[in-house]
Amino acid sequence: MITLNRDCLRDGLTADIVAACLQRHRALLPGLARLRAYYEGRNPGIMERDTGEREAARLPHPFARYIALTASGYLTGRPITYEAPGQEAALDALRASFERNAMDSIDAELAVQAAVYGKGVERVYADRDGRPRSVTLSPEDALVVYDDTVAHAPLFGLCLSRRTRPDGTPDGTMVEALTDTERIVWRLHDPGGLSAGAAGATGATGAAGATGGACLTPVSRAAHYFGQPPLIEYWNNCDETGDFAAVLPLIDGYDLLQSERLHDKESFADSLLVLTGCQLEQ
Repeated sequence: MITLNRDCLRDGLTADIVAACLQRHRALLPGLARLRAYYEGRNPGIMERDTGEREAARLPHPFARYIALTASGYLTGRPITYEAPGQEAALDALRASFERNAMDSIDAELAVQAAVYGKGVERVYADRDGRPRSVTLSPEDALVVYDDTVAHAPLFGLCLSRRTRPDGTPDGTMVEALTDTERIVWRLHDPGGLSAGAAGATGATGAAGATGGACLTPVSRAAHYFGQPPLIEYWNNCDETGDFAAVLPLIDGYDLLQSERLHDKESFADSLLVLTGCQLEQ
């Protein structure tokens, strides 16, 4: 969880504050990317193992994917139902909106994200007809910043989106900030420059530095009418840990055991028996 002292926002949400929060999020990215690699079957524990000069078999096992899909399947395998006794008319409107949004699929995606990363992220927005819509975002590209009180009320959300040119080459990154009343967009010119903003961050309050926002250029600013930051995090548990995070050492151990067994078999198959100074009888 990234927290910020609410007093930092007395003058509004500035580029320096955004840069400082993005830098703190960046420190979490290696861990999140590692969890994604295990889920995708590219277990870093065995795939990145240093074996020196010898060739070594590497057998990643998809236990992480099995655990995540099983846990999320138990949670959302049967679609979530909603009841509101005495408010059937309002509930019918809500159900109609959920049906348009295919919320059953979104709930399932959020459950998988929570099982992998420890949290899922939902973005709510208004379509061209002004109707509310929802979509899931990767926790690697979206985060919610909370205040540092015991309530941990959400202050704003941040979303990163990478743009491409018609030929497919990268065309920079856009940063979208979602407060309780506004949608503010910046262009991020130099992601590496965010470290300047982090230098001014202090403790859990995350007070922004003076130069971190230099790599952010304002693009647009518009009001929204949701009444709160339209970015929601669903935590898997109070620790924000995924369902297979605690057994990663066991997965690594099994991968290593099976890989070494295969290596031994390959070495045995390639071995030669050489006898010298002796005579074999027929």
